[in-house]
Amino acid sequence: MRRHRFRLQKVLEARERNEDEKKRDLARARRIFLREEKRLSDDLLRWEECRLEALRRREGKLDVVEESRWRDYFDHLAREIARQRETVKHCSRNVESAREALVRASTDRKVLEKLKETGMREFAREIDRMEQKENDDAGRDLFIRKARNVNTGENRRSGTPGGA
Repeated sequence: MRRHRFRLQKVLEARERNEDEKKRDLARARRIFLREEKRLSDDLLRWEECRLEALRRREGKLDVVEESRWRDYFDHLAREIARQRETVKHCSRNVESAREALVRASTDRKVLEKLKETGMREFAREIDRMEQKENDDAGRDLFIRKARNVNTGENRRSGTPGGA
């Protein structure tokens, strides 16, 4: 019996590989996003700890030079936090872009899989039609043979050779 051969199988396999690559890209983008988000969280925590330390020190005596250093350090932390927020936004956009690329790749693959399934169903219907035709032909041939046997048997009984 014939086997179904999907003509676009190589294209489907390429689309599956592309989808797998997009999944890896998304996972990589998520890992980077989470790492950068953790850095931002750490920076914010460090800023809060330093703020509390500065308040504690203000209760005591603080000279002008030390206060200037604290202010410079806070400014430095604020710039780092602002930069890190931008990095997190950028990483978030990368994750979203990777997610959209994965959705497109999945859709492309699913379209070809649907074509393959449709082709398989059509192939199965064609096989069923062919088998039904063979069964019909075999039934018809059997009917004709039986009809001939019946006619030949009747003719033998009536004494006429071969039928008419």
